[in-house]
Amino acid sequence: MKQLGRQASGAVRCLRSFAVRTENPIRGEVVFKPGSLTPVHALVLLDYSRNALAIPDGYPRRTKQMIPIHYLTVNDLLSVSNYLGSTPDLLDYLNQRARLPAWATPELASEFDVLAYYLGHKREISPTLSRSDFKGQWALLTGPHRDKLIRRQKEDKYALIVDRAIQEAHNEDTQMEQHIPAELLEDSRLAHGSESYVAIARQLNKLLRVERREIGKEWLMKALLARKTGESHYFGMIGDQGRCAYVFLAASGTREERIKNLWNKLGAAMVTFSLDQGVGVSTCEFSATELCFEFLRLTGVDTNDPVLREASQGTFGPLQYSRVGEFPDDSQLTGLPTDKDVQDALAEFEAEVKAYEIQAKYIAERETKVVHINEPLQRRCAEIDNVDAQKRVLFYTLAAAHNAGYKDCPVCILSQQDV
Repeated sequence: MKQLGRQASGAVRCLRSFAVRTENPIRGEVVFKPGSLTPVHALVLLDYSRNALAIPDGYPRRTKQMIPIHYLTVNDLLSVSNYLGSTPDLLDYLNQRARLPAWATPELASEFDVLAYYLGHKREISPTLSRSDFKGQWALLTGPHRDKLIRRQKEDKYALIVDRAIQEAHNEDTQMEQHIPAELLEDSRLAHGSESYVAIARQLNKLLRVERREIGKEWLMKALLARKTGESHYFGMIGDQGRCAYVFLAASGTREERIKNLWNKLGAAMVTFSLDQGVGVSTCEFSATELCFEFLRLTGVDTNDPVLREASQGTFGPLQYSRVGEFPDDSQLTGLPTDKDVQDALAEFEAEVKAYEIQAKYIAERETKVVHINEPLQRRCAEIDNVDAQKRVLFYTLAAAHNAGYKDCPVCILSQQDV
C-alpha cells in the first residue's frame, strides 16, 4: 500500500507528459492531449473485502503535487459511485473526504459509514472529526432513518430523465445537424458539430444529483402540460456556480420547430440572467416508445443589447432561489426520530389522503368548458400564500381529472408566463 501511494505521484506526472485515449461507441476514439487533464484526486484501489482495517499514519496522504490520496477497496468505490449517481457528486464527496487529517482517515472497507455521515450532515465532513465519529452511521441511516432513505431513492428516479439526456448528448452523432434550421446554422453564436455535443454533455454532467432530481420533476410536469395543451412549456435555471444558463423545454411538433423554439428561449434566458454561455435541451414527451432530445449551445450573446433585452422581456419571471437537500425533507440526521418527526409524518400522510379526496371530487362541464373546483380545494388554495404553490395544486388537480377520464376538460388554464 505504501508503494502504491508513492506511485500516485508518478501517475500525476504522466498526465502532463502523455496523451489519454478513450473509446466512445459512436464517436470512436477520443484523445486528450498531454496536460489537458487536471488531476484533482488520486485513488489507490485495493482488492480487500474483510473486516475494517485502519491505515497506518505513515502512509502518504498526498502526492508530491499535493493531490489528496484516497485508499479505497474496489467494492467500496463502485458502491459509493453508484449510490451517489454522478461524477460531480463523487468529486464533491472526495473533496469533503480529503479535508480529514491523517489521524482521522477512515478505515479500509468502512466507506459506507463515511458516506452515511456525509449524506446525513448536509454533504459536509468536518476536519475536526475522528475515526470513531463515523462508526455506526450507515446502521443509523438504514435503521431509524430508513424512511428518509427510501424517500430519497424514490425521488432520485426523476434524475434518470436528465441522465438519459446526458447520455444522448455524449453519444450524439452529427445526424441532428440536418434538423437545425438554416438560419440558425448561420448564427455565429450557435456552437454545433460533434465537439459541441461533447461540450453540452460535459456542461450537463456538472449538475449534482439533487439538481437533476428537481430538474427531472419540473421537466416531467412541463412534458405533461405540453402533451395536454399542445403548447410548448419550459423553465430555466442558473448552474455551474453561476456561469451557465440552462433551459429545458417540452413541446410537440417537429424537431425543427422544437430547435427553433429552444433557440429563442435559450437566448432569452442568457439575456435575462446576464450570462454569455447557455445550454438548452428540448424533448417532445417522456415515454418508453419515443424519447428524443435536441441540444443547443450558445456563446457570446450580447446580454446588454437593448433589442435582445426588449425581445426577451417576459419570457422568464424574476429569479427564485431554491435550496435542495440530499433528502426530500432536508433534515440533518443527528439521532433517533422524535415524537415531532412521527407527528409530521402522520400529518404529511393525511395531507396526501386529503389531496386525493379533493381530486376525486373534481367536476367538469363539457358543454361550457368551465372548470368548477369544489370548496375544499378553494379553501386549500386560499390558505397557501405562495401563488406558485396555488397554481401547482390547481394543475395537479386538473391533470388527475384528465387522467380519470375527463378528456375534453381544459387542463392548462394558466398563461405561458404563469406556468
